[in-house]
Amino acid sequence: MQPYLQKLVLAFLFTLMVFTTVPKLDLWATGLFYVEGVGFPAAQNEFVVQLRFLMMRFMLLLPIIALVMLVVNIWKRGFGGIPAIVWGKILTLFLLGPGLLVNGILKEYWGRARPEKTQFFGGSAEFTPPFQITDQCSHNCSFVSGEASGATAVAISLFALSYCFTNEILAKATRIFAIAFAVIASSFRVIMGRHFLSDTIFAILMVLLVSYAINAVFSRIWPPKASGASSARQHLS
Repeated sequence: MQPYLQKLVLAFLFTLMVFTTVPKLDLWATGLFYVEGVGFPAAQNEFVVQLRFLMMRFMLLLPIIALVMLVVNIWKRGFGGIPAIVWGKILTLFLLGPGLLVNGILKEYWGRARPEKTQFFGGSAEFTPPFQITDQCSHNCSFVSGEASGATAVAISLFALSYCFTNEILAKATRIFAIAFAVIASSFRVIMGRHFLSDTIFAILMVLLVSYAINAVFSRIWPPKASGASSARQHLS
């Protein structure tokens, strides 16, 4: 097992152990942002609401850009200085990670109620641990966070693209923005009462694992060459 994959698996298992052993850690973390009789103030903060809206739009826009650039690069190879395979990996990541695994399967069939819907935070549903399949929610449920998964896919994609940039300052700025984007977007879901802490952490780890798998498959089909573009291909993992 490669060192990076080993670290990812260990992080996943450690997080699973923590939230299985201390499931109320989710309640404690969410409780930090809950006010009795008010709810979650962040969910009513106009700045937070508008910034979240913009970040969501960017999550939706990036895979569309990837699709367009993939088609253009197939027609005109090397367009924009980023090879088609990089755009192909980005598009595949969004489709399989946030798209299929998170929103298509887990959020639809896991049944975990969102924090704001549970008895602890003004709702009527029961609180359940992250890996317990239940019936407390019927659609678009809490486990795992769709926006945290989308933000992670954005961050991974921006990191990959940054390795194609010739301007090192721009590349570093892009990586800093990528990390900030993922952290802020994921944090918003917790402070607004829409997801538990475990929902966001597992969403991040799952998308990282999906990204690694995609990179492994693509690398077998198209072995990377020694170039800046190949660095971008590798950094999708």
